[in-house]
Amino acid sequence: MTRSVPAKTLLCLWLVMASWSSMAGDAQWLQLRGERFGIVSQLNEQQTRRWATEFDQYIDALHALFNRPEQSAPPLTVVLFDSTRKFAPYRMSTESGQVEDTAAFFALRGDWSVIGMPGQRTSPENLRTLRHEAVHWLTSTRNEPTPLWFSEGYADVLSTYQVDGTRVTWGHAIDKYLNQLNAVGLQSLTQLLNQSQDEALHHNNRFYPQAWLLVHYFLFGDKGSHRDQLEDLVRLSRTMSAEDAVLEAYGSSIVNLENDVHAYLQLGRYSQWELTLPARDYHYTVAPAAPAQVEFALARLAIGGGNPELAQRHAENVLALLPARPEGHELMATLAYERGDMARAAREIDAALVAGTSDTWILQHKAVTLFNENATHVVMSPQEILPEPVARQIAEYSAQAALQNPQPIEPFALLVRALVCTNGDSAAVVEALAVGRQFHPTSGIFRLADALQASRVGDHEAALVALAEADQSPLSLTDEMRTLSQFLQEYWVMTPVLELAADAASSSDYEALVAATGVELGRPGLSARLEQRLQAIQRDAKGMLVLIRAEIYLRAGNTVRFIDIVKGIADDEEYGSVVRSVARGLLNDL
Repeated sequence: MTRSVPAKTLLCLWLVMASWSSMAGDAQWLQLRGERFGIVSQLNEQQTRRWATEFDQYIDALHALFNRPEQSAPPLTVVLFDSTRKFAPYRMSTESGQVEDTAAFFALRGDWSVIGMPGQRTSPENLRTLRHEAVHWLTSTRNEPTPLWFSEGYADVLSTYQVDGTRVTWGHAIDKYLNQLNAVGLQSLTQLLNQSQDEALHHNNRFYPQAWLLVHYFLFGDKGSHRDQLEDLVRLSRTMSAEDAVLEAYGSSIVNLENDVHAYLQLGRYSQWELTLPARDYHYTVAPAAPAQVEFALARLAIGGGNPELAQRHAENVLALLPARPEGHELMATLAYERGDMARAAREIDAALVAGTSDTWILQHKAVTLFNENATHVVMSPQEILPEPVARQIAEYSAQAALQNPQPIEPFALLVRALVCTNGDSAAVVEALAVGRQFHPTSGIFRLADALQASRVGDHEAALVALAEADQSPLSLTDEMRTLSQFLQEYWVMTPVLELAADAASSSDYEALVAATGVELGRPGLSARLEQRLQAIQRDAKGMLVLIRAEIYLRAGNTVRFIDIVKGIADDEEYGSVVRSVARGLLNDL
């Protein structure tokens, strides 16, 4: 059973209706609330409901298409303008400037997402644009980054959705793309697979048509025989060059794939998927939108579109309308952070926390800041990493962030790092760890949390077993968490061993030390460094036992035999450095 992300949408709550007139313009704005998304709209109620129904039906069709249970996507608000002119200031901006022909765009920031577009129904292109953005929203639950060509081509293929009652079809050709590609030809596949967003939007009018064609080929070409290769190519592209990824995934060179895609274009036949949806009623609540709701939605739309000055004006309006609530401070913190004003960002984050924010980015940023400001990186014991009160704060903020949005692993990882220095878990921490195991079943950090819990109650063996299992298939750790695990392992193993070594030095009873190191060396999952340390201590302990036995010859007057044994230890590199040093000292004394 899939756990739903807490429903903190862009509209957060039904804010109190303000008496001020809307600062976002003279048009009457409506707010629609559905189960999956919210809409802030300049259209009338009938038009807004129609948009919502078509959007919900499209989401149902996407889930049916892949025969998968519905996954939790980031809370979404769609902002619908009643004209292209009114949408124009919010069009997406990149390093090269605002994209003039943007029909709509999708933006994802932490635990919120937004789609902005003109809502008037002048052509089917508007509906296709909305569906394109919806695919970005629904696929944003992927924890791994995806290459631009895939995310845009995939969204375009799935946007070609036609519905007749409950019968839907996918994969229709996009005529304007075909006309463009037939007129100007294909660019090299190497160039396409490495295209940046700025280049794709401003400098290359073939990118979107060719990305659609490439994904369509993989999904439908040769009777759908390349679909698994598409997933492999996306996965391999994260760690390989485009050429190497194509060679391994497609089983042929990038030049051959380029030729096959060109032949697919020339063939001019494009297959489709078909399915039938069950009839369903959708229920919505529609009401006039409060001015603060509109300003908040437009601020996030401007942030997502890369228009900070416009976002700043809307954020200031939210803060003026709702000074005691966190939303204005959340927006101000985000904008300050993005322009590099860390001092202002910190003040706004603290103000948002005081006002009761549940924004994931605010909570996680505060947790990370506390860790970076207080962590000690050269320590002798785990408890020295963080002061215990600070560790508790970090754990609480990270747990709240993880519960708001369980998709990213980072809040859980920081939570576990903080738990190293705490003596117990709060209810929020316990719940967050349970949620994390469900959302990230192959991450070893939750077995690391089990190890910390076992250590707290004195179960040494269970703690070490859990540590070893945290990085054993099917579980795995990142390099950072693996370093922490190895540090804990070394501390938990070496602390009792060093205590035995100190006892042996005072009592000359090295047999217990030899036995203890033997037990630890037989433990699975030891780091190479820890294994070397244990072996060195064991060799020293064994050498000391030999020296103690050699004293029998010395007491019996057989100095020659004693010297022979001691000299053998001093010269034998199989013994540890400590006992060899002791042996050399005895020889010097004689």
